[in-house]
Amino acid sequence: MEDKDRWKENFSKLKAYRKQHGNFNVSANGSDDKAFNRWVENIRKHPERLPAAIYTRLLKIGFPFKIAADWNNMFSRLEQFYRKHGHSQVSAREDEKLFDWCVNQRNSQARLSSRQVEKLNDLDFDWLVSDKDLRWLQMFEQLVAFKQEYGHAKVPQDFKGNPALGVWVARQRRAKTRGELSADKVSRLEEIGFLWKEDIAKLREENWEKKYSELIAYKREHGHIDRIKVRKDNYSLGLWIESQIVHQKNIPSHRKKKLDAIGFAWSKGNFAEERWEEMYKRLQAYARKHGHCRVKRHQDFTLSVWVQRNKRDRSSIGREKRKKLEALGVKWPHQYFHENWESLYKQLKAFRKEHGHLSVNKSQTKLYEWIQTQKRLKKENKIPADREQKLTALGFIWKGDAERRKLEAWDALYTKFKALQKKYGDRYHLKLKEHPELDEWVTLQLHSKKKLSAYKRDKLDAIGFLWDRTGYYWDARWEKMYEQLVIFKKKFGHCDVPQSYTENRPLASWVNGQRTKKLPANKRKKLEALGFSWAHQIGQKRWLDRLKEYTDLKKKNKHTSIPVHTPLYSWLYQQRKNYSKLPPERRKLLARAGITAGKK
Repeated sequence: MEDKDRWKENFSKLKAYRKQHGNFNVSANGSDDKAFNRWVENIRKHPERLPAAIYTRLLKIGFPFKIAADWNNMFSRLEQFYRKHGHSQVSAREDEKLFDWCVNQRNSQARLSSRQVEKLNDLDFDWLVSDKDLRWLQMFEQLVAFKQEYGHAKVPQDFKGNPALGVWVARQRRAKTRGELSADKVSRLEEIGFLWKEDIAKLREENWEKKYSELIAYKREHGHIDRIKVRKDNYSLGLWIESQIVHQKNIPSHRKKKLDAIGFAWSKGNFAEERWEEMYKRLQAYARKHGHCRVKRHQDFTLSVWVQRNKRDRSSIGREKRKKLEALGVKWPHQYFHENWESLYKQLKAFRKEHGHLSVNKSQTKLYEWIQTQKRLKKENKIPADREQKLTALGFIWKGDAERRKLEAWDALYTKFKALQKKYGDRYHLKLKEHPELDEWVTLQLHSKKKLSAYKRDKLDAIGFLWDRTGYYWDARWEKMYEQLVIFKKKFGHCDVPQSYTENRPLASWVNGQRTKKLPANKRKKLEALGFSWAHQIGQKRWLDRLKEYTDLKKKNKHTSIPVHTPLYSWLYQQRKNYSKLPPERRKLLARAGITAGKK
């Protein structure tokens, strides 16, 4: 169908729609004809694209190019809300879309038709709701949500879950007392069980009377209301007694009379001293049971905190209390620190006796960190002289000493190497394996050539140290390792020295190196003549070994499943996963064994 014919058809549909519905709100009412629906929307979005003649025809039939939301539908929702609640003050919590619509009606009142304004007035629509009132409604919704969660509307003023709500609730009470809260708002708050100032006062009075009756019952049963003893028997009642004493200046006279009538003691006395003696006895009992005063928090949290607080306040708790605690076996922080230092010093001493040095590994965390602390204290001039002397006598390496001792060790090995070189001349390298320490030292100099200090390089150059790896020295070493490989083959029948070969680790490392280096043709030929396997050949061999392992297993029992987390299982998984990427010859071998992509 041509565009011109399609337009005529849609224009006819549009006139028919107007005749049936009385409006052009195609999008709002939803047409079953989606193509027609989109056509109408496009006209509204891009009227500038229409030819002048078509634009004029649309205007003649009264087509509105800008149309508001479906007003009648939203009004119906407001009407239903009014019938249910008796007012039209919709909150966002109750119906967010309707709430937004109501706000839009207030903001666009001047653009509404007289009939629309009249219909809204019939629902007692409030045209003058301010931002302040909207804020009130939002906070009211939060209060309703609070009640739904906690079962009451008594929001504490310091409510951490929503501080603003606690402040707002207190403000409503003050506004009600001053007569600043409208009857409607008062009514809405009371509907959800809101407590006003007088209600709070009544509730507090009831709670006080309840505790007072509880105190009378306690006295009747025990014959006293001593706050210390009450607190042991009934902790909450004891706290209530404490509260009456602390806030006695603010207690109404009628409450004071009632408390005086049962012999209430308004003076706390020397509570701190009583409490200290009580906790001291508790510590005595602990010491008798455990044989020490190192109270752990999980054993007795309150006592543990009390002991630590006395240690912290050692200088201010008084001489007598210090003596009592010391007699019980309490040790002060400086005593613990001294004991800990001596204990770690003994550990370091034992370490030196066992290993012959003081190079403690980081894995021994506590001792290693203690050593670093001593070095730091020495640098800051904070380590006591006697401790510094003890560590120095033990051979402790302070910062600076370590570098000096490393250089001394280097010089000692340099002297040994120089003597070896002088004795054997250019063939000294053949004797290095007889001196593992020197062999390792020479290798280290070669690897660290660029990092060596000028002092070390000059000394090595002065004796003609061979820095060139391709020179005679390295060729001779290569031949020596080749001879060892020949011996290995005679013994085992192959040249595949495993990396874990403990009998000759240097040979294992050398063999691996040959596979990764770019060797001269003559050396490659010598190795190949011996039956040496290169890296790609090793990989192919391992692959074929795994395939053979799989086929052998299936020959025994084709229904046997391969255990998970085994090398064969992992290999099989990789073959299936990367099947399409494998070389054709490998795919053929896998297919013969019944292995295909994704097949389990």
